[in-house]
Amino acid sequence: MKLKLKDEDIVKILEHYSINNIRIIGDEVSFSCPFPEHPFGDRNPSSSINTKGFWHCFGCGRSGTIVNLISELENIPEAVAYRWLTDSLSEKLQLHYSAREYLAKPKEKDVENIIPDEFLSNFKVDWDKVEKFYDSGYRGILSYPFKRGLRKEILKEFNIGYDTKSERLIFPIKNSSGKLVGFKGRATSSKDKPKYKSIGDKTSTYYGFPNCKIHNYVYGLYNANSDVIIVEGEIDVLWLRQNGINAIGLGGSVFSEKQKQAILSHCTSATLLLDRDSAGEKVERKILKNLVTYMPVRVARLEKGDPAGNTKNDIKNAIQNTEYKLKELIKK
Repeated sequence: MKLKLKDEDIVKILEHYSINNIRIIGDEVSFSCPFPEHPFGDRNPSSSINTKGFWHCFGCGRSGTIVNLISELENIPEAVAYRWLTDSLSEKLQLHYSAREYLAKPKEKDVENIIPDEFLSNFKVDWDKVEKFYDSGYRGILSYPFKRGLRKEILKEFNIGYDTKSERLIFPIKNSSGKLVGFKGRATSSKDKPKYKSIGDKTSTYYGFPNCKIHNYVYGLYNANSDVIIVEGEIDVLWLRQNGINAIGLGGSVFSEKQKQAILSHCTSATLLLDRDSAGEKVERKILKNLVTYMPVRVARLEKGDPAGNTKNDIKNAIQNTEYKLKELIKK
């Protein structure tokens, strides 16, 4: 860690976290340790930090760097804390946000187009009625989710719809805060190309909302727990969620920098459960190289196919059996 800190910088950071009894003493800053190991509080400051960013508490014995101090205070990965701190230093410590809030806030050039939820009604499907038709023998376009084993409850929970213009199933895309930012269409026939595409306006007004960069987002991240199962497709996410498994999806065999940052900001550990094909193995290696130094990452492997093509027991067994050597996988 190479950070150029002044005493005034350290004071500002500590004040940002409402730490008590902050004083500059020589080339160090003393402060009350913020952790609960002090049964009566740390009224006589026993912690200090120097301008190189190293700190120690002589009361409870904790020590480390200012990065891991921030990491522990906010319960976030150290990589996230480091980025927040370095970005804040470059902006002269304009600490308007916590590390989580700051990293979730889009930079000016990446401002998102938030779409009003009213646009969900443009693609609304009465899945109760479709299910009844399916049980009676209907096998048209809208039967596809049921053929894949999905139930109406999960389809309604994730607002899965249908676009009559492109004749595709619609997956609403939400950012990590749960705001609607776009729609993704999936072909239900192998004859329709491409299989997936972003639904929206690029130039002329057709849908009434902009086309979004779908590979900037992680499907289902907004309502996932911090220990996640990472899969490729939206259907995989729905299948696992339907079976009580905390899954998020990349939306294909691509892993972008924005997806990486979103996962680091939201998650504390991950298990990869990707398709058993060359594309799945390639993205598996890329994810490992990008995440394994920041959080615990395990690899689960199915015997064949994608998660949505396997039973609940097969998936749970694969998740429990994660004995692969990560270093060997990364070197491939």
